[in-house]
Amino acid sequence: MKNDITLIILTFLILSSCTGLKIKRADFKPIDKTFNSSFYNVPSKTKGHYPDSTMLEVFEIFQVRSDSINLSFNNSGQLQISFDKNSQTKSFDGKFKKGYFQIYFRNKKTIIPIFYSKRDIYRLRLALTKDNELIIANKWARDGNIFILAGGASGHRKYYFKQTRTK
Repeated sequence: MKNDITLIILTFLILSSCTGLKIKRADFKPIDKTFNSSFYNVPSKTKGHYPDSTMLEVFEIFQVRSDSINLSFNNSGQLQISFDKNSQTKSFDGKFKKGYFQIYFRNKKTIIPIFYSKRDIYRLRLALTKDNELIIANKWARDGNIFILAGGASGHRKYYFKQTRTK
């Protein structure tokens, strides 16, 4: 009986555990508040689930077409994204952590251990590669459970955006 319970708990932990997508320090160089650069809207390479989003879609800006995106930081430390030939700008709050900039669009968690939980997370981490490509690591989760009944999905993706040529 004791072995059965241990097996059930172990199986539950294995099936419900997931790892976040991390950016290795050896693969990137840090960005800071002086960062200002333009990148193509379409990723040059992707890793992870659902890799067909543009940079604007990753930032949850839909139904806008733009070839390049300019990223910089304003005096308040917010990330500013300029697009549509710099006629439109959006700002995002975030924090610098370990050499990258992290933005939470959603980070809602409600947990009553064992009985109930609900998560809605959408996070972006931005860094630069050694070749000046922008890396955007995206983690998302929307799931929940009531006792042993659970549903939802989660995943992570990593996008690489090439820098536009400067004149």
